[in-house]
Amino acid sequence: MKIHIPKKINRIILILIVSDVLIISAWGLISPFLTIFMTEQISDGTIQAAGFATTIFLIVSGILQIPISIHLDKKEGYMDEYFFIVAGSLLSAISCLLFILSTQMIHIYLIQIIYALGCSFAYPAWYSLFSRNVDEENTAFEWTIYNTAIALGTAVSASIGGLMISGLGYQTTFICVAAVSVIGSILLMSLKKYLKD
Repeated sequence: MKIHIPKKINRIILILIVSDVLIISAWGLISPFLTIFMTEQISDGTIQAAGFATTIFLIVSGILQIPISIHLDKKEGYMDEYFFIVAGSLLSAISCLLFILSTQMIHIYLIQIIYALGCSFAYPAWYSLFSRNVDEENTAFEWTIYNTAIALGTAVSASIGGLMISGLGYQTTFICVAAVSVIGSILLMSLKKYLKD
């Protein structure tokens, strides 16, 4: 049996993978510890309230992604996807910084809504760009490279996040998450020169 060795990944797919690894891995620094943050650092934070905060994020992002994806499918070209993916990624980075200012659960709920809005912008646009630019001969390979990179990046960042919070505290960790997320967003901005509208 002849083994097919995939050619190099095209520039658009590579940018999408690297930026997502940066952004998702950055959030991996703090995501496993947000419930602890809410119960220890927020005045009225409880485990139940933390669960409700997650529910808010999932419901808002789940609902908003549908009309956004319909809008993206109706528009020809790539510029709508480009706008949504960059705006959504930057909005997610900003939402992380807002955790530093939060003192009550109402603040957390509002942050979760902002984060959900950012994800609702970014996810459909990311999926659209990836699907439309993936190499048809290497579809499984390129999706697998993405999933493997995300899994490894998140695995490493969870361990690093625990060390950072223990040694530097939550505020510094939130700043690091936002900074790396912004780097990932800036990388996404470089997509514009490769996208043909």
